[in-house]
Amino acid sequence: MKLLDIVEGWDDAPDYGDEEYGFRDSDLDKVKIHFRNIATYDVYALVKDLETNIHYIIYFDDIDIAYQQGYHTPEEDGDEDGYYSYLEFNEDSAETTDESIALFTQDQVKHVGYTEDVVAFAEGNVENRVLKITKENKKLVYEHFWDLIKESLHQRK
Repeated sequence: MKLLDIVEGWDDAPDYGDEEYGFRDSDLDKVKIHFRNIATYDVYALVKDLETNIHYIIYFDDIDIAYQQGYHTPEEDGDEDGYYSYLEFNEDSAETTDESIALFTQDQVKHVGYTEDVVAFAEGNVENRVLKITKENKKLVYEHFWDLIKESLHQRK
């Protein structure tokens, strides 16, 4: 190997070989995502339901690690029943992505619900981590989450 080869490839993405990229919980890879993350700012994200055009704000700082994405490495093992293969999640590649946030929001809305109380949500005084934006609360949303709204406008350009 030449020094030039090393210098040219120093910032190349690592070669993970046969690894597959997906959610930590591989069952989530099969779920159809119909939400889209529009923008993130600090620990909040503005997310849109593509089927209903309803917008939500989510507090995503501590979402379930099952929603993290990363690489899965094929592994083999054996016991008295024989050899078997499985996919091992690579912890070093774990990250919270736009898809992670979108799918987590989708699941929260479907299974847990949401709040429409902007002040309680902004102060962290609700069990729910999803705020539904409505005509009635839109003004308060702009007041409390202006930086997030501004970021969404900036990302559209």
